[in-house]
Amino acid sequence: MERKLVATGTAALALALAGCGSSGPMTRADFTRQANAICTHRKAQLAAVEARHQGNLGAISAAASPVLQDAVDKLEGLRPPARLKSEFESVMAFERLQVRAAKYYNRTGRILHGSTEDGPPLHRHEAMRVQLGMTNCNL
Repeated sequence: MERKLVATGTAALALALAGCGSSGPMTRADFTRQANAICTHRKAQLAAVEARHQGNLGAISAAASPVLQDAVDKLEGLRPPARLKSEFESVMAFERLQVRAAKYYNRTGRILHGSTEDGPPLHRHEAMRVQLGMTNCNL
């Protein structure tokens, strides 16, 4: 089951990214499709990490950090339509906070509690994510 999720996520990501590389903003449909493919792949990878480390928070965080960073890097490579740019930037602020929190935990063993300056609170992040059509990008 775990391999099937990773293979499915990898195939979806490859298909979605095949259209990447254009210099201008994407259509809403292309943006949504590619963002969701990136997040589907991230979810599959994180599920495999959790299954492999079964509750060991330190090991999960260490293995999840590069997965989270890779997804953020790929999402930041997308060029959303102009009318979605503000919401996308807010969602990305929260995504970057998740990466920082994982890295902080890896260094200190303590949980990082973000401030509102780091991005929107979780409920606003989720609402913006849905508004953007990034339905596979929930945490």
